[in-house]
Amino acid sequence: MRNLIACLALMLVATSALALESTRQGGDTLADALVITSLPFAEIGTTIGYGADYHGDCIYPESGEAADVCFLYTPPADGSISIDLLGSDYDTTLFAYEVFGEALVQLACDEDFHGNQTSRIDDLPVTAGHVYLIVVDGFGLETGDYLINVSSPTLAAESSSWSRVRSLYR
Repeated sequence: MRNLIACLALMLVATSALALESTRQGGDTLADALVITSLPFAEIGTTIGYGADYHGDCIYPESGEAADVCFLYTPPADGSISIDLLGSDYDTTLFAYEVFGEALVQLACDEDFHGNQTSRIDDLPVTAGHVYLIVVDGFGLETGDYLINVSSPTLAAESSSWSRVRSLYR
């Protein structure tokens, strides 16, 4: 009986920690995007209840019409990043933009890299000090829970300039 109670208590703590982690997710727009401060980065969240703010050009016209969430990354050095949504539970679309003030230039998109309809952008070139917007979106009107991983063999363990990004968008 004690083992059962201990196991249930442990599950409650783990569930609470997971709930706290999932509330720290991507923002709705560029203005409130979650800032990625270092790589590797992993986060869970949902697009359910968010606006459909970004409609990039991708393989299919229906790509990017769903609710989306946003992340910002400012690399500390030149290199490349990979962004992966493997483990998400819906048909995802992924966009990467370079930010110039309020203007966005689309650099890459992906719709269904993996066989399970989740997206990935590999080896996206990034420049030190430039600001990049990562948009987690859905195909058509698909929404759901996502798992985002951003990594870089060249930028691992480097941290971005949090104060520079904050000053640009506050």
